[in-house]
Amino acid sequence: MNPAMRLRRCLPGFFLLLFAGQIHADTTPHEADATARQTLSRYQKLQVQTAAVHGVYDVANLELLIRIGQLQQSLGQHPDAITAFSQAIQIIKVNNGLYARQQLPVVERLLDSLHVLNDEQALRRYYAYLLWVYKRHYADDNASVLPIIKRVGQWYYELYDFSPPGSDLEPLVAADSLYDEALAFTEAGLDDRVMLLYRRALVNYRLAEAVMDHTFSHREIRAAMLAHKRSSPYVHEIAVRQYFFDQSFFKARRAIEQIIALYERRLPDSAVAYAEALVFLADGHHLLRRTWNADKYYRQAYAVLLENQAGDEAIRQIFGKPVPIDPPLLPGEARQQPARTATYVDALLDVPVSGWPTNIRIVQPGPATNGSDSDDLLHARARQAIAALRYRPRYVKSEAVATSDVKLRFVFKQTTAPGRLHF
Repeated sequence: MNPAMRLRRCLPGFFLLLFAGQIHADTTPHEADATARQTLSRYQKLQVQTAAVHGVYDVANLELLIRIGQLQQSLGQHPDAITAFSQAIQIIKVNNGLYARQQLPVVERLLDSLHVLNDEQALRRYYAYLLWVYKRHYADDNASVLPIIKRVGQWYYELYDFSPPGSDLEPLVAADSLYDEALAFTEAGLDDRVMLLYRRALVNYRLAEAVMDHTFSHREIRAAMLAHKRSSPYVHEIAVRQYFFDQSFFKARRAIEQIIALYERRLPDSAVAYAEALVFLADGHHLLRRTWNADKYYRQAYAVLLENQAGDEAIRQIFGKPVPIDPPLLPGEARQQPARTATYVDALLDVPVSGWPTNIRIVQPGPATNGSDSDDLLHARARQAIAALRYRPRYVKSEAVATSDVKLRFVFKQTTAPGRLHF
């Protein structure tokens, strides 16, 4: 028997031997790491032998490289894991073609390590590649493609949202372009189409807000737009800002109006969803200082719930208490919870009918503060940032009313600058 055949026949038994040495639940973390390192060493030696006998692109290397990458991930060796997964992807492409579906779970594994390393450029590249492969295989299968679009778009959105203030607005433009593409190439059902339209509206509300933020120069705004083939006929700063503000604001409004039209045809069964769309439209207007229109849409949503007998619970959920809308929250989605290590303060504030917080009181510092002099600076920054938030006021019988002693946990995105993530 030649060496290649002998090695192929020995592989299953060797895998069983390695699995027998895998980590057991009753081992200590130190013992688990030691076992993982021993197993990793065996896999690496076997992979070298396999490559020597069959060549580096032979499929015999594939399972070994995937196992090596998984073990390296478990040991925190993420750069090495990325190398192993990249080699595995290359083997799949050589043997099965550039668009082979077999590479998708390996790309997912690679993305896990890139997230740990927070490698923005590589994440952007591999998310684009993941989406490209999905669309090659599932262009007519919305159930498979749309979750990936949602995931990639959300990553772009969070890349903007969790970056230091004034960093870069290009990720928002990238997310918007992605949703445009998705709405153009998919024949989505009602729920999927509504999801895409909501996300298009959200990123455009944030874009409209960002282009009027002078932490971004008008040259940075133009550069971010041009990266996605969006040009402005103007060069003067005021004209550039107003042009892109109008584009984003009206694009967001049209997206929500399409949702409203979809639900309006299904009344009274869709009364709550219809009201939520009106409220989101109002939140966007309120965020961008269109307070008169915002109040009109809030009243309209309240009237829809009453007229269609949606119930007191639905009214209480939407209008029963003041809600922070900076940024607006998509219907059915909860705000992301802060990490245990996050720096935050608990505050009490009053929300008048205007939605601007007043009488802001820091009542409890978070666990990351220690009562030092630096806390006074953090508290001052928190009060300043909270004062700039917008709230949807509480409504009673279609009328906005003031609310006292509203609780807020304000979480800093960065301790060096006030964040706007709040709970």
